[in-house]
This record gives sequence, C-alpha cells and structure tokens, in this order.
Amino acid sequence: PLVSEISSVVGNYNVSMGYPAKRSSLYVLFEYIFKAQETKKGDTYYAKDYLHLLSHPLVKNLALREDASVTRILIHKIEELLLGIEETPIGGSVFVGLGDILDQELLFETAGDMIKRMGISVTTADLKGLLKELHKIFFSDWEEISNFFGFAGLLESLADLLLKKSFLDRYPLNLKILEKIYTVCDEFANASFAGERFAREEIFKIFKNTIENQMVSFSGSPLKGLQILGLLETRSLSFDHVIILDANESVLPVLKIYEPLIPRDVMMALGINQLEKEEEIQRYQFMRLLASAKRVDLFYQEKEDREKSRFIEELIWQKEREKKSLKALPVSRRHFKMKVLTCPIEVKKRPPHLSFLKNYCYSASSINTYLTCPLRFYYQYVLGLREKEDLLDEPESSEVGTFIHGLLEETFSKFVGKKPKIDASFVKYFFDTLDEKFEMEFKRKMKSDAFLVKEVLDFRMSQFLENEKDRPVKEVLGVEKIYEDKIPLAGKELNFKAKIDRIDRLQDDSCLILDYKTGVGDLMPLKVDRLNTMEFTRTSIKNTVKSLQLPIYLFLFGKREKSADANAGLYNLRTPTRDSGIKLLFDPREEAEQRTLKADIFMKALEFIIFEILNPEVSFTADQEDVRACAHCPFSYLCR
Repeated sequence: PLVSEISSVVGNYNVSMGYPAKRSSLYVLFEYIFKAQETKKGDTYYAKDYLHLLSHPLVKNLALREDASVTRILIHKIEELLLGIEETPIGGSVFVGLGDILDQELLFETAGDMIKRMGISVTTADLKGLLKELHKIFFSDWEEISNFFGFAGLLESLADLLLKKSFLDRYPLNLKILEKIYTVCDEFANASFAGERFAREEIFKIFKNTIENQMVSFSGSPLKGLQILGLLETRSLSFDHVIILDANESVLPVLKIYEPLIPRDVMMALGINQLEKEEEIQRYQFMRLLASAKRVDLFYQEKEDREKSRFIEELIWQKEREKKSLKALPVSRRHFKMKVLTCPIEVKKRPPHLSFLKNYCYSASSINTYLTCPLRFYYQYVLGLREKEDLLDEPESSEVGTFIHGLLEETFSKFVGKKPKIDASFVKYFFDTLDEKFEMEFKRKMKSDAFLVKEVLDFRMSQFLENEKDRPVKEVLGVEKIYEDKIPLAGKELNFKAKIDRIDRLQDDSCLILDYKTGVGDLMPLKVDRLNTMEFTRTSIKNTVKSLQLPIYLFLFGKREKSADANAGLYNLRTPTRDSGIKLLFDPREEAEQRTLKADIFMKALEFIIFEILNPEVSFTADQEDVRACAHCPFSYLCR
C-alpha cells in the first residue's frame, strides 16, 4: 500500500485501495461448497467438510422457513449426530451419505422437540423437507456441473437465495462482493465457451481465480488526512510526500505467474508476454509517482527470504551510475524487537470458590493439573470447562491411550482373583478383541492411514504380552478399581478418588499398583537426596516430585486394604520390554526407613498443595514456564 501525506491533519483517512473479495465470508462459503465436492467419495461426503459447509453462518441462518432458528437448530442437531454426541449408526463416521442423514428419525425428533420449546410449530415432515432443500441447494445441485453456463445459472440462483433468505444485506461489504459475483455470472454465461464441457474441478478453479482478482472499493474523502491507496489508484495523482510500504519482491511488482485458461508457454509462443506487460505498467506507475513527489520514503524488509523490489534496485543502480560510486545512495536501517506479552490473569478466590474446593472430591489428575498450572485447574475443575470434542478428527495420542486402557480392562478382567496365563488361547482372544474394538472405535473415523495405527498397536501389544509372560505375578487383584476415601490434610478431611488401572500380587506376596502409560515423559520423582533438600513451593514440588499420582494411589490403597507391603509404578506400554516396562516409586533395594522418609515427603508435598488450593490469599494464576505445556493447553486462548 501507499500512504500519502497531503496535510498536517492526520486524523482522517481515505482508504481507496479496496478490499479483496477472497477475504469475505461469501467467498469462504463458495470455497466450502467446492471443497465438499472435491473430497466427495462416491455417493458419500467427507463428514468434516459436510459440517463445515452447513455450519457456515450464511447457511445455518437461512430463513428457508418462517424463522431462521429452525435451520440453525436442525444443523446443530446434525452436528451432534455426526460427532457421536447422540448415539446413532452414523456417529463418528468419516464419510456419510445424504440419504443416511435423512433416515435418522432421532435427528428430527430431537430437533423438533427443541424447536417446539421455543414456541415454533413444526412437524417432522417440515424438518425433513428443510434438510432435503439444504442438501439440494448446497450439495446435490453442484454434483453434475459440466459447463460454465450451468455453473453460472446455479451460482446466480444461490446468490438470489442468499440475498432474500439470509442476513447478507446487513453487511454492506458482502453486498458489494455479491455485485461482483453477479458480474462473474454474466461473464461466464455469455462467454463463447459457456457451453463447452469442462471438468467440474477446473470450473471451480477458474471461478476462484476470477474472484481472487476482484477488489471491493471503499468510499472516502480525498481532501484531507492520509490517503491509503493501491498502486493503480495513484494514477494521474501527485503528492508532496509519498511513503511506500513493503517494497519487496512479490509485493512490488505483483506478478501473476499462473493463468488458468491459457498456459504461459502458449502465450509466449503467440508472442504475448502478459507478465512483461504487467510489470511495465506497474513500473510506469511507480516511477511517475516518485517523480511527482517532493519527498519519498521507501520501506522494505531485508532478510534471507525477503529481498528489496527490482524497482528499488533499478533506482539504486541509476544513482550509482550517476555518481560512479557503490555508496551513492545510503540506506538507513531500522530494527524492531517485538515480543508478544501475555496478559497476567489472576483469579481471586471468593467464598463460593472456597466452599466448592472444601467439598470437592479430588483426584490425582486434578492435583497434578494444579501442579502444572493453577489457572488451568481453575478453568477445568472449578468452572468445569471442557474443550469441545471433535470426534471427526484423526485420533490423537490421548484417544489411543483411552482405547488401550479399555482394551486391557476388558481382556485382563478375566484374570481377577487368579494368576494371569498368557497362552496361545488368551493371545488369540486378546487380538480378536483388539480388532473388534478398533473396527468399532477407530477404523471408520480414520482415512487410509488407519492400517498404520493398527500395525503400531499390534506391535506394542505383542511386546506387552511377551513381557507379561515373564512377570512374577501371583494374582491380579483388580483392574480399573475405584478407591474413594477421605485423606486428613491441612487440618481438614478431604475427599479423594482414584481409579487404579491394575493391582497385582507378586510372588513375594507384596502388592504392586500399576498405572499404564502410553505417552512420553518421565513423571517419576527425583532421588531421595533431592527430595530431602526440596523447598516446599508449588514450583519446586512440580520440578522435584513431578507427580503425586502414585503416592495418592498408595495411600488410598493402603487405607482400604490395610496392606503395609505395597509399591506403585508406571507401566510404560511404548517400551514394555525395557526394564520390565515398569518404573517403581520405591526401589525394592531401599530400606524401610528410606521408604517411610519418601512417603512422608510425598504427603507433606500433597498437604502443601492442598493448603495452597484452600488458601483464600493465594489466587489462581497461570504458570507459563513450560512453553510446550501452554501450547497444548485447551485454555491457552483464555490466557492471552
């Protein structure tokens, strides 16, 4: 852009360079329509693109019936069905057919109930008709496009519908962009090639390319203040002071290499060099503007991936030739160090918070969350906020971990009360169960790479079973066993709850509490000598003890089972054959005195954390030391 100062009054601006049509919500809607067609597989649509299109504001707020709320509620209910929030056969499917959605009676029942509670009279037939209409307008009609004449007619019909039935007219910018759409429709319908057969993808590409070049002009007063102009808007204008920003290659000049209709090689063979012509036009405008100004400031970035414009290089070369010196035109350099600072958020504890915290049933996860970040603990456990689940996304590591936990619970529960026997019969049963659960939970949600995840799971679980054959387990005491009790801390009896993945009785009659780990990261406390010198602050406990999960499990288990000889460990399922796959809280070679010392330190650390949680003077604040943890925190945007 060019900023031209024509007076000392800078309080007024005239923006004349225009707004790109491709940045509008209307253009995004067309992109969603095209993307849904491009990712279509046979008669089914990719569920994520299907939802993106229906969830677009201009679609879900269409008043196809008397009230736009009917469309909005119906689309939200479709989203719940496809995400698996409501139990249906199509929940969580990667690809879904339009007819399959229309066959879901539960969709129309739940949507109808909600609409009626708003005082709007609607029948199941009305809702089915509405959904059929939406499918026709945004999906079915676009499936058979074969030429520009048909495409232009469909485009114009959709534009008419949006103008009459959506809130498009509330935004003047959208109306101006709609004018451009109508112009493009006329061009396509009256083109000499309008009836020629084209691939649907090519038609979409040419349309997008055409719209990307369209600009929406702004109206302003050129009589005072700052003029913010594009290069072509400066034609026949002169200014005393001109400031040109971003004078880098690819910005000045802007040259379009790709032409959708006629390849550049063909243009060159015909003697038509459009790029050279476009560059000359921009060079003329640039040089003319500079020649008519009393003062010119040119700004550009200079770094490895950015270089100054060829026009600036030309100016420098002219000056160097005139003065016969390489330093004829000195360049001033400016450096700006930028750092994005997060806004420190502090949530003070009020009486309702303290009342909730005193009666809350704590878990090892909640305590560890507070260790990591008190503000995340507040959002997640005090306010009960949850990240919206998108069951159509590719499964993440946490979902794979949940899957493995469920698999091991189902298969190893048959060994509760007896010694586990990992023979050929059990191995077959184990992998049959794995295949069945994978088919149900993952395969239809994943794309072509599902087999890779399955291969990794098969390999890890094979290693795990081989490791289990050699472990000295006398009896499995429980799987996914829940312990709930009170722990006296900070002068109060607080409720604690734990769900322990597995409890084994070993050959020496000692008990071992196991927590399966499918991710990376070492959450074991440091050695006892480091624990002895640990300062009792939240940060120090986080860095030294790291996790209070196993100590809490041991305390609750010992209180319920009255077992003095018990240990706890993390069972690493990623590398189950390394060091027996288990990292123990207490070293078996440790003396009883050292174990007692460690256990006391853990309980004191837990008591300190609970005291801080219940302390009205200590606010919930964000811990931003761990950049990686902040990057993966679902509440990171609330801290900005």
